[in-house]
Amino acid sequence: TEIEPRLDAQVHYSFFDRRQKGRTDLARAMLHHAFEKYGFRRFSVEVPLFVSSMTTKFITEVGFRREGRKRSKAVYKGQWFDVLCYGLLREELDYGR
Repeated sequence: TEIEPRLDAQVHYSFFDRRQKGRTDLARAMLHHAFEKYGFRRFSVEVPLFVSSMTTKFITEVGFRREGRKRSKAVYKGQWFDVLCYGLLREELDYGR
């Protein structure tokens, strides 16, 4: 979402079985494909603080780097939460891990 052609796109992922273990290489391969096919310069991820810490662990294992925090950006069950912002530049994607 929030696609800026050849520049940036907001990345979302869902594993419907909620398992992330062993899927880092799959996520990197999908990002590599999107970088190559669509010519993006970077990808961005926003993670609300109400999600599991396993989500942020997975994102950093894929290669995203934390870039900042947006205060009170997401609401969940009537409560406001901060959102952590992550980015991944084309040259930072580690294809060999």
